[in-house]
Amino acid sequence: CEFCATSHFHKRRHIPLLKTGRDLHREIRRVHSELGDPRLPIGIIEEDFLIQKKRAQEYLDCVLEDKQEPIKISCFASAKAIAMWDPDDLVRMGVEAIWIGVESQQANYSKLEGLDVKAIIASLHERGINTLASLILGHDFHTEEMVWKDFEYFVSLKPSLSQFLIMTPACSTPFFERLQKNDRLLDVPHREWDGFHLTFKHPNISKPVMEQLILDVYKEEYRRLGPSVLRYVERQLDGYLRYKDSADQLLRARAEQYRRECVMALPLFPTAIKVAPTSEVASWLSDVQQRITSQAGTGGIKNALLKAIVPVCARVQQFKLDHCSYPSPKLLRTEYRAGENKAKPADAFSITS
Repeated sequence: CEFCATSHFHKRRHIPLLKTGRDLHREIRRVHSELGDPRLPIGIIEEDFLIQKKRAQEYLDCVLEDKQEPIKISCFASAKAIAMWDPDDLVRMGVEAIWIGVESQQANYSKLEGLDVKAIIASLHERGINTLASLILGHDFHTEEMVWKDFEYFVSLKPSLSQFLIMTPACSTPFFERLQKNDRLLDVPHREWDGFHLTFKHPNISKPVMEQLILDVYKEEYRRLGPSVLRYVERQLDGYLRYKDSADQLLRARAEQYRRECVMALPLFPTAIKVAPTSEVASWLSDVQQRITSQAGTGGIKNALLKAIVPVCARVQQFKLDHCSYPSPKLLRTEYRAGENKAKPADAFSITS
């Protein structure tokens, strides 16, 4: 994509920090050991993890050999890469969530060419693999009407999680260079280059309208699809029911992981149902809650106690949202420096954190 900062910053080269699947598996187990939590999910931050199939297959082979608690990972992947895999192998690999760029139906991206994205996403969901689908607003061809048309397609995919962002010209990208050449960049403070502010002259949509659109699509997504955390849980329930009686031992172990997550989420349902944006969403949540309790368990006295606490937490959070400024996360900066004359220049890049 012409707006992808990391791809173009590295001149579209793949530069792995962990070169083999065995290296990756070893590092994940090291982190688990260091933190003392073998169940900790691990996020793999790479543009398209699954498209490097030889390395990912080697990682899967390591998982198949591993006798410890099965590792859970999330990753970035294109529809093109996902289509290369048997979805059951992705479950075996421990992929619990995939970030996937859906983009506009009008955009001509090779990563989506000739692919049925809806079928690909459905094949993941029915196996318990969640999706974070991303849609960019603000292509030059976008009008308000076309944004909502893309939104309708996006909602039809029923992603577990959603990301909407205004197209933003990050430095070093072809998109930035094209706008700069045509004198289309706006004088906007860098703190507002955040995907929620328009930073360039759009041919069809004004800055105020675009910045309201991004808020409107988020609100409508919630109204139509309901709370994302419980959409996530429903997918896990689907995976549990699919694999709980599997002849494959690893798939049964994955099913048990899904079951635990479903039961853990049960205390959220009564409050979510009470504050649901529509009666349709409330009915769907009630159905999912009933399916979990009947198929996966209730969680016993611990969940009963948590069920009483959740409404209080919800009211506190609502008060903060209504009366306090938005709780933006604080910047945490950690620096790693090699002392003068104590390391060769090349050694400075071997430090890990």
